Amino acid sequence: MLLTACLTGCTHACPLGLHTSQLLQPLGSAERVPCCGGFATKDLPLLPSTEGEVDIKNVDPSPEQPYDVFLVPTSCTNLFDGDYPGGRALCQVYIGPLTANSSSGRVSLNAGTYRLWMQAYSTNTTTSGYEVSIDVLDYRCLPVIP
Repeated sequence: MLLTACLTGCTHACPLGLHTSQLLQPLGSAERVPCCGGFATKDLPLLPSTEGEVDIKNVDPSPEQPYDVFLVPTSCTNLFDGDYPGGRALCQVYIGPLTANSSSGRVSLNAGTYRLWMQAYSTNTTTSGYEVSIDVLDYRCLPVIP
């Protein structure tokens, strides 16, 4: 009886599970976060199925040159006008700001390509690397990552 109720009431064939986990870092000096309020971006296809959740963590390796992490639409080309922090976001923000060693927790998103945005503080005096961890949970019928 319980199985019949689930088959008629559940909306997904498989439960939500962790299927992708990745750590993003700059591949070279051109991808580092510039000083003085600069930013670096990386476009990412997320959620290969139609819906799911992501959890993004700013694993800041350089707390002396802080940056915050955001997830925004790929159409965003200028997230802030003026000094950061302090300015108002000029684009829709799905996730963020994520300060050093903070996590978004699970956020529901639709499948698509999103822009990961690493925003340096205006007080930074040199470029910095970044480390961003992304976990993707979805309803695909695949083995989950423990």
